[in-house]
Order: sequence, then C-alpha cells, then structure tokens
Amino acid sequence: MNRRPQLPTAIRTPSEFLRTEIALGETFVRSATLARDSDHQKHFHESARRARRAAEAISRMLDRISDDRVKAEMATRLEALRRSIAAL
Repeated sequence: MNRRPQLPTAIRTPSEFLRTEIALGETFVRSATLARDSDHQKHFHESARRARRAAEAISRMLDRISDDRVKAEMATRLEALRRSIAAL
C-alpha cells in the first residue's frame, strides 16, 4: 500500500504567521546586507524588497492578534525589522 507523504502542518494562528514572517524578514535583511557588501546589486535589491514585503505583511496582520503580550512582542520585533531595513 502506497502512502502519501505527510505534508507539513499549516501555520495555524496569526501569531505563528507573524513569527514566521519576522524570521523571514530578518533573513532577507541579512541576505541583502551580504549581497550589498559583496557588490551583488541585483540580489541586494531583491532581498531588500522581500524584507519590506515581509514587514508590510506583518503590519497588516498585527491587528488580528488578540493577546496583548504577543501583540506587543510582535510590534517591537516589527519596529526592529523596520530599523534594519532602513539601515540597508
């Protein structure tokens, strides 16, 4: 009997989505920084654009968080991400 491979569990909550997007945004900022320092302008611009898109998605989703503690944590991390993006 052939079994289908297990698919990864989908992101279930808005807070999980935000944590994932923040991690992605931070990764894109690091990638953009490395590309800029290596004079790879095309890669730099693409990574910076993706980091900005992650920050925009986080900003749109932030209001869907009902837990004030989690919302404050995400807002703080979003601001740190925005500062990192601005420093690119």
